[in-house]
Amino acid sequence: MDEPEPGEYSPAVTREMAIEMLAQGSSLSAVARPLDINRTTLYRWLHDPHFVAELNAAKKECIALAKAKARQLAAQAIDKINNLMENGPEKIQLEAAKYLLHVGEVDKPEEIGSTDPADINHELRTKAHWYRSDP
Repeated sequence: MDEPEPGEYSPAVTREMAIEMLAQGSSLSAVARPLDINRTTLYRWLHDPHFVAELNAAKKECIALAKAKARQLAAQAIDKINNLMENGPEKIQLEAAKYLLHVGEVDKPEEIGSTDPADINHELRTKAHWYRSDP
């Protein structure tokens, strides 16, 4: 069976697809176009605590998958860098060592936000209050 044409997705499926695309880093325009929705709809959804909670959960899942894949490849990468450090020209040895030290930052947690709609609602209200009280 063929996939539905843009605009033929149910609202729930459209929201799910938008969450998936946004979680993977797509821009609002890049999400709106193929789903045949207005960017204003996306902006409205981004102020819905339930949508933001689902988006944050999807982002965390994407990051977890990427980190799992990186961990699988880490041993090979470290072996290659180690080989460069031991056998490459001095300049390459230094660059490989610097790179290895830089990559050590990978395990730092990335702040995404809550997956709890109540927390997000509180954050959104706090931001709205801050914007209104700004002179």
